[in-house]
This record gives sequence, C-alpha cells and structure tokens, in this order.
Amino acid sequence: MDIYEELAEAILAIKSDKNLKESFLKILEVGSYSQQVRVEKIYNEVIKFDPPAEVTLVLNLLKDDKIANLVYRELAQ
Repeated sequence: MDIYEELAEAILAIKSDKNLKESFLKILEVGSYSQQVRVEKIYNEVIKFDPPAEVTLVLNLLKDDKIANLVYRELAQ
C-alpha cells in the first residue's frame, strides 16, 4: 500500500468518527499555527479518543502544508 492509499484510509477513519473529525477540523482551520504546533495540538486533542493506527499515521503526514490542506478539504465536505 502506498502513502496515498494510507492517507485515504486515514481520512476515512477520521470522517467516520464525529469527535475525531471535529477535532481535526478545529485545528486544521486555524491558519496561524506552524505545522509542527498544529500537529502537536491535533495529537493532544485526538489521542484521548483512542484513534485507530491510520489516524496516528496521518499526524506525521500533516507536517506537510499541502497534505494538511488536502485533509482539511476532505474533512470539510
């Protein structure tokens, strides 16, 4: 499985859990954070919901601005 397939699975996992989706959207829409701070805030917010492994994988991918924007657009739909 390539990284894009893993990202797609992670987005689906996040979308399927209302709390995770809201947490990700809340942090991703705040544009003033650096990517490092944004990823740390998301991690701290979602870890309490015991996220699936796919979700923790996507946290590392969110360090890239383009991927973060893609994830935000997908979750906002």
